Amino acid sequence: MESTRDSGFTLIETLVAFTVFALIAGAFQLCLSAGWRSVRSVELQEAAIELARSELSAAGFTTPLAAGMSEGTNDAGFTWTREILPYAFPGDEFAEPGATRAFRILVSVRWQEGPRRPERTISLETIRLGAGE
Repeated sequence: MESTRDSGFTLIETLVAFTVFALIAGAFQLCLSAGWRSVRSVELQEAAIELARSELSAAGFTTPLAAGMSEGTNDAGFTWTREILPYAFPGDEFAEPGATRAFRILVSVRWQEGPRRPERTISLETIRLGAGE
């Protein structure tokens, strides 16, 4: 007597193969989504730096270079704060009225990457010369 054996996979072998495939696909999906989140995070950080540079360079050109604070929000959802403070060098207390003075300009940009993500902040600072009071 000759026994004939059916060729093919058993149900258990097929289920194990699908389980292994599902685990690998799930791990791949997690890695891919983490990569996309990182790319989005870097894009938002670059946009925040560009906004901070823009607001930093506007001080003294499109807005007066005087002590004070200003705030705003752009269309992309970034909130910025620009603070201009007199910067005192040693001996500045003896400067003549109307003489050139130094000002410290600090720009901070805040944004949130997602509803359950913490708020992020980036700050840039410079010193610029301008007319004194």
